[in-house]
Amino acid sequence: MQLAGIELKYLVDDIGKRIEDYYVSNIYGITKNSLLFKFHHPEKPDILLMLSTFGIWITNVKIDQIEPNKLLRRLRNDLLRFKLKEINQVGTERIVYLTFSYFEKEFVVVAELFGNGNIIVCNSEMKILALLHSVDVRHRQLRVGSQYIPPPQNNFDVLNMTEKDFEGIQSTPTPAAKWVGKTLGLPRKYAEEITRLAKVESKKNGEETTNKEVTQLFNFATQIINDVVSGKHDPEIVRNDEIDVNPISIKGENREKVLERSKKWAEENPEKVKKAKRKYAIKNREKINEIKRRKYAKNPEKFGKWAKANPEKVREGNKKRYVKNREKVKEKSRIYRKENPEKVREGKKKHYEKNREKVLEAKKKYARENREKIRESGRIYRKENPEKVREGKKKYYEKNREKVLEAKKKYARENYGNDKISQKAQRM
Repeated sequence: MQLAGIELKYLVDDIGKRIEDYYVSNIYGITKNSLLFKFHHPEKPDILLMLSTFGIWITNVKIDQIEPNKLLRRLRNDLLRFKLKEINQVGTERIVYLTFSYFEKEFVVVAELFGNGNIIVCNSEMKILALLHSVDVRHRQLRVGSQYIPPPQNNFDVLNMTEKDFEGIQSTPTPAAKWVGKTLGLPRKYAEEITRLAKVESKKNGEETTNKEVTQLFNFATQIINDVVSGKHDPEIVRNDEIDVNPISIKGENREKVLERSKKWAEENPEKVKKAKRKYAIKNREKINEIKRRKYAKNPEKFGKWAKANPEKVREGNKKRYVKNREKVKEKSRIYRKENPEKVREGKKKHYEKNREKVLEAKKKYARENREKIRESGRIYRKENPEKVREGKKKYYEKNREKVLEAKKKYARENYGNDKISQKAQRM
């Protein structure tokens, strides 16, 4: 299964947007023809990029090494900590140029994704430093130390073609589908789909096509190419003699939509899905939390509505977080109380006003359950801070003189049988 030039165009554009400002943190050898690049960004999740002799794509799966790759050591020595400056493709040729830079240094990795494929490491002047396979053919030679020379290119620009470019089909005996595939550089599946949509027999000679049929071929060829390149995809798995994946729907047998298939499998295997989700959550806890924070920052009102509608879930979540991060939470609260004493006091007052009865009940309950502890701590505090205790008593007496006197009278009645209080007690 080889990538078409238009499919590669979509992948290159997508990778360029997603890996902007990332740098290479590690490189892994997967097979003798495949490498896995790990890209890191200080504020965004890491990205894994697979580079092989038959394709290039972003993946979420870190694959273990199957066999050694002879370019791995060279790439690690040259490219670690380098940023991906740009990723290019000339037209729809199946060649990708990845330019890595770090200060004044620059390297170019060329991936040739046709035939047996090749991966070539060059310096900024396109001098070959390392490559998977040496090439020695009539139109070019590739070896370490030589200048990189691309293969002869097709001058036909598929991305900017006009209806005039299709007029050549009427002057050739070549079958319509074959002419479309060869001229546009498209695989057979796309060429046959274009002729089917244009209602032109795929084996019909080009000389026999009418002007209307040429227009139809041009229109549907443009539509399919634009859909693939721009990302208007409805991918499907094709199960014929070989398994293939199409980015757009193409008529044929044994087709299976990717999303439908994954949904069906998830419905049939709920336990496996749960296990996979747990594993992913454990491995990527920081990423998930960061995504949640961003969502909350964008839509705090939405989260607030959900929290109001699900108070029990919020409480359970808070309890779980507290149990897991008890020391961190306590440390943060201590720091906050020190830095914001006024806010803390205001918050306590508001809470007390709203929940006066609950607070008093909680205090009484705590006092009943921990009477001895409270008395012991009181004795220790009074011994260690006698002056503070006296000052506190005076302030309390000044604010609550009548209450104190009333309490003393009550005590005198209960213990001495009269309401008289000494002058010294009244002056205190």
